[in-house]
Amino acid sequence: ARFNLIPELNRLIDREISLADQGKGGRIILKMNALQDPAMIDRLYGLEHGVQIDLIVRGICCLIPGQEYSHNIRVTRIVDTFLEHARVWYFGNGGKPKLFLGSPDWMRRNLYRRIEAVTPILDPDLRASLIEMLHIQLADNQKACWVDDKTAKRIQKKSAGTPAVRAQYDFYEWLKKDIVTEM
Repeated sequence: ARFNLIPELNRLIDREISLADQGKGGRIILKMNALQDPAMIDRLYGLEHGVQIDLIVRGICCLIPGQEYSHNIRVTRIVDTFLEHARVWYFGNGGKPKLFLGSPDWMRRNLYRRIEAVTPILDPDLRASLIEMLHIQLADNQKACWVDDKTAKRIQKKSAGTPAVRAQYDFYEWLKKDIVTEM
């Protein structure tokens, strides 16, 4: 991380801004355990170009959604049976998504003081599975909470008439079905 992660993240963010400015829609989904680094939070706040951002942050999140400078950002927290440590970063890239898995959360210690590893997901099937996992998590209406824009208070996500989605269990069942299909 100390060598090229920040410049690469900025390049990926700039690409989404460029796409949004061209009317092609910018999209970022970031799944991690913690978002605390002020520089990266300011970078996300600065995406007033129409880039839609979903953050799935299990633990500490210092970004405040729903403000004038962050109206395009939604923060979701999912705490359920299984302890998750996945870090998955999705950049829409104009319909050709770029996905990355890695070890760092977006915290000062991880981004500036540690050696961390991040790898792109190049296999199309694995990329599709990870995108499906992100969509299932964003659809969770049983254990997920949106972080409130005024008090950072957790608000249960519920909407009438939609099927129950419990991300951890639904993704587990999806994986089981996918594995059985391959056999």
